Amino acid sequence: MLKAVYSGIPGSYAEEAALAFFPAGTPLLQASSFGDACKKLAEGEADRAVLPVENSTTGAIAEVYDLLSRYGFFIVGEQYVRIEHCLMALPGTELSQIREVASHEQGIFQSAEFLKNYPDWVRRPVYNTAAAAQMVAQRGSPQMAAIASRRAAEYYGLSILAGSINQKAENYTRFLIAAREPAFEENSRKISLLFTLPHTVGSLCRVLRLFEEAGMNLVKIESRPMADRNWEYLFFLDFVTDRPDSPEKLFEHVRECTQTFRFLGRYPHKEPGNSGVHLKENIVLIGMPGCGKTTVGKKLARLAGMAFLDLDAEIEKAAGCSIPKIFETQGEEAFRRLETLCAKEAARLKGQVIACGGGIVLREENMAALKETGVIVFLDRKVSDICSSNLSGRPLIAGDLSRVQALYDQRIGLYRKYAEIAVDCSCTPEEAAQKVRELMQKREECK
Repeated sequence: MLKAVYSGIPGSYAEEAALAFFPAGTPLLQASSFGDACKKLAEGEADRAVLPVENSTTGAIAEVYDLLSRYGFFIVGEQYVRIEHCLMALPGTELSQIREVASHEQGIFQSAEFLKNYPDWVRRPVYNTAAAAQMVAQRGSPQMAAIASRRAAEYYGLSILAGSINQKAENYTRFLIAAREPAFEENSRKISLLFTLPHTVGSLCRVLRLFEEAGMNLVKIESRPMADRNWEYLFFLDFVTDRPDSPEKLFEHVRECTQTFRFLGRYPHKEPGNSGVHLKENIVLIGMPGCGKTTVGKKLARLAGMAFLDLDAEIEKAAGCSIPKIFETQGEEAFRRLETLCAKEAARLKGQVIACGGGIVLREENMAALKETGVIVFLDRKVSDICSSNLSGRPLIAGDLSRVQALYDQRIGLYRKYAEIAVDCSCTPEEAAQKVRELMQKREECK
């Protein structure tokens, strides 16, 4: 099985890219820097490297282009990840307590408008956004916060004080998948090239005209200074083509117009928000109490490179007490009102796997809100299997397993009515999560 390496730690955007691109179960190695990731690939510790090459807000990541040139790697794929920076701290922390905020320098830069509201906070750049979240968790100080992903907050047990604080809402990072050898897949529409040009008038124009005449669309051009020649440059170019034939004859003409020329790769072309699971959509899990929504949801979030949100936990946070306590002191109707408020709030988020309580389907307004930004997935599990699971703390069951069948009969029609995808959960949570991911991918391919 292929091994992949990324720069960062669990909870990083690079890990999200790796999880979204590679099949479930692919071994993922961590590197301390982009250079370390490339070194591991070059020395054979890994077969693929996941490298961020550009961000839609801040532009190209020059170091990665330089590393691709230095190591002579090929590009075999690409993956877009939506960037949603959140301010996070230890549970119970108030904004007024914070004195210092840590993140990768890009995370700080992309959240500059938000941070203008807190000029006294010390900005601490670290090598990775997830490393900032880990630092806050390890230090245990309520005076320190991090800017990182929702997934990092969940992974390191932090509370989100402010979400979506980056100034550009539709913020994506494009990751390249690098390899020591080229690889070719069917339906590979994107071509990446590297060349140098003679220092003469019109040299770049002559090369670009060749691609225009061949009907190839230039989607990216990046120049980097050559290490051994002042004022001369390496040019990295990405083209998209619908031609199924080999462009080798075209490349022969390009070689005639360039000083050096290198084919970097031909691979499937992706678009932001359309890479594996659609990151503009949430995945909303519904089903009976005890069907495994939380366990499957966490595993699915990891597979899909998404954040996980437990709606029941959000309800308890809003109420300041447990769900059984809400039922005991305020009644079911009060719980349902709070559930609706939290469901509507969750529906405003993006890129979430949302595990809902079993009764979420009892109110049509809940499902209308969640369906507006998400795909509803019904996790179906046999009543006998549900009864064998831990059902403590379920106020409508209250230890009476005979009530499970009654609830199932009452709600099964609603689960089927609202679900766009149904998955049989008479399997392990890992297998159920993989089933959902595969069905989501097929759904995207059919769009």
